[in-house]
Amino acid sequence: VGRRSCSKEDEQQKETELALRQQNIDLKEESFEKEIEQINLNYDRLKAENEKRRNGMIEALKENRVNKWLERNPNATKSQQAIYKDSLDLTEDDLNKKQRDQLSEYDRIAEEQKKKATADLFRAQQAALYDYLKEYGTVQEQMYAIAKEYDEKIAKEKDENRKKSLEKEKENALAKANMGNLALDIDWGATFGGIGSVLKDIAKETLREVEQYMRSAEFRNLSPTDKKSYMDL
Repeated sequence: VGRRSCSKEDEQQKETELALRQQNIDLKEESFEKEIEQINLNYDRLKAENEKRRNGMIEALKENRVNKWLERNPNATKSQQAIYKDSLDLTEDDLNKKQRDQLSEYDRIAEEQKKKATADLFRAQQAALYDYLKEYGTVQEQMYAIAKEYDEKIAKEKDENRKKSLEKEKENALAKANMGNLALDIDWGATFGGIGSVLKDIAKETLREVEQYMRSAEFRNLSPTDKKSYMDL
């Protein structure tokens, strides 16, 4: 069933709600949670704009129907015109294909922008954590961050020669971090087996926020690839 148009009062109430949410976000200290809330608000704004766009299209269609009705009923009173207009139960399904396609495209763009912003935020948080470990962590923590960074680069690289080059860079970086010891003999799976070992003592607040986000509806709506990045941390 297609969506019907909303009243001007509904639109104004939605705009007020969005403005209040922005003011509350602006009052918060910088944090992962604040950035997630801003992403969600930006998404809701785009959806509200598209809803307003949809309402405008439906209202324009109603006016067109009323004008055609008046051509057939030139002596109709203002009251009769209003009654006829109120009787028009138009929805998005009554719009033409071009209009429906435009509305769908705006909705798709809103979804994609939210997904991209969420993924970019996580990558920034992840990079900051790795930088912290490399700068202030123990030897093993530094090696963990180096290994993870290179593993992600290698996984994304499509050129086989470049992959081999990155593998070599990884080996050299790990060896350097371990001050010449046999770093590559370490069982990385056992040493860094999940979020519960090394990283629990490092950047606890960031990790708490990431874990909280992983339990949210936004996380459940991410693509499998984006989810894997969180699960692998």
